[in-house]
Amino acid sequence: MLLASVELADRGPLRRALSVLATGERGEVQVDVTFHGRDGRARPVRSFGWPETTSPETTSPETTSPGPAVLRWLGIEAPATGSPAALTPAGEAAATEPTPTAPVATEPAGDAGGVGMAMAQAFAELVLLPLDAGDEQRLLHRIVTVVRGAVPGATALSVNVGPPLEPQLLASDDTVAQVFDGHQMVAGEGPCQDAYEQRAVVVTADVTADDRWPRLRGLLTDGSVRSVLAVPAQLPDQRWMVLNVYSDRPGVFTGGSVRLGEMVAAAVAAILREVAERATLSQLAANLERALTSRAVIDQAKGVLIARTGGSAEDAFGRLARLSQALNVKLRDLAPMVVAGHPDVLTILDRI
Repeated sequence: MLLASVELADRGPLRRALSVLATGERGEVQVDVTFHGRDGRARPVRSFGWPETTSPETTSPETTSPGPAVLRWLGIEAPATGSPAALTPAGEAAATEPTPTAPVATEPAGDAGGVGMAMAQAFAELVLLPLDAGDEQRLLHRIVTVVRGAVPGATALSVNVGPPLEPQLLASDDTVAQVFDGHQMVAGEGPCQDAYEQRAVVVTADVTADDRWPRLRGLLTDGSVRSVLAVPAQLPDQRWMVLNVYSDRPGVFTGGSVRLGEMVAAAVAAILREVAERATLSQLAANLERALTSRAVIDQAKGVLIARTGGSAEDAFGRLARLSQALNVKLRDLAPMVVAGHPDVLTILDRI
């Protein structure tokens, strides 16, 4: 069991979120709260809640009332914003969605429990992925294969790191996504590029009828992609990625599916951040190991000089430094030659 306390100022919004879900006022809510774990650390968390099931109605001659709702919560740790907690209806995503000009299929209500299970399974598989910092491209391919099932209605998915028109890394789970990403590169425009440039979620109900990208529309002839959801997320070193979710039906990505896409993008970004941090730590450890090894060899070289000509450790180090400058050889490369008794090096050192 995970035990945590909620920031005092955030308890009111959290109680309201529980209330609107339990009463059926809304089908999904988002609330930003700060949790304090056992270690005392404050963790800003974006929490998404939805009712998974409702027990059968209890009916009697006097009363008819629904049974208690079973609520599901999914939280993603987010950078602190400094703003108070806010309760947001599921449909109010920070997205741009034009008025559709083609027939739009309504998003099926689906089984909320099934959606939650798909999301949980995808996240569980993400956690189990081997985080190979040496092959980020291979890891990205594994990620996109895992997460597509987490977004209802998705038929293809891709992730790009860096500008979608000139990505540093690009992975997709289907040829449909590959072709659509290629069309965006050729056209020089599209929802994924807009999401990257604007740092905001972009949704189109039907990309084949969307006037925002006329050049892209001219390349879309087979109807394999209609709805598009593009979600940006920040990575280390000022890099950004975009999760691109595609569907072959119009009007698929609305309301809850946009929220799920945001959660998936946040999870993917968290994994890539972890890989980058591991790579940085590995490089620091390697540098430290080389530095310690070099220091030990330099100390040995000083000892050799003291044994040959006497003097102090400072004198020996000064002679090594002068020879390093004279030969234009780094001190860490010169020291092993002294320890190994390289005759030319020792001869020069005896004269310095």
